Amino acid sequence: MTSDASPDRLTVRHRRELAAVRRRVRECAHRLSTDDEWLDAVTLAVSEIATNAIEYGSGGAVDVTIHVERHAIDVEISADSTGIPLPPTGPVPSTSVRGRGLQVVHELADQVSIDVRGGRVTVSCRFDVPT
Repeated sequence: MTSDASPDRLTVRHRRELAAVRRRVRECAHRLSTDDEWLDAVTLAVSEIATNAIEYGSGGAVDVTIHVERHAIDVEISADSTGIPLPPTGPVPSTSVRGRGLQVVHELADQVSIDVRGGRVTVSCRFDVPT
């Protein structure tokens, strides 16, 4: 991952801090494009992941790293795991009240990866600038 500038980093612990994450990722994405639909997609996807990290993580710090590149923005969100298995990707049963966050992220991001290592879960997303 080659970055045009040093990454932006935030650490959050509570849902009330999610507005700051949404603001920061939108500001960073705005450096690349003023397309409101794309900015909304990036913001929503990152908000979903950060919310899940706070809600399902072990309660410790959630680290958000934003890399702005020439034609894309990469976001990594890491949290300590509680050992709860990650939900499967793909369709969520219509009777389910929850479980659509990662599905939404997969639909909005150009690339998504999930890495579980050493008791920590990192979700990485790439959003290519619209042409």
